[in-house]
Amino acid sequence: MDEAIHTYEPDTEGRCTAGWYNDRGLWINCRSTQRSSVLHDDPEAEFRERHDHGGGDCMCFEDDPRGYYGAMEDYVNGR
Repeated sequence: MDEAIHTYEPDTEGRCTAGWYNDRGLWINCRSTQRSSVLHDDPEAEFRERHDHGGGDCMCFEDDPRGYYGAMEDYVNGR
């Protein structure tokens, strides 16, 4: 299943254009419209999970002028 995980690359209709090769070497088109699909590597979701802190508000970026979303952007772009 790890081979099927890929980055969500939507077309103009929102369907993922990426895919993976199955165990027989056949290309499988994703075509999913769900960015948060278990098959999609979602760095924003990963960032949110890392800063959930048991359901409480994340204060890790309180002193950062760009705040939580600026730090998330840096995280996503830095991967």
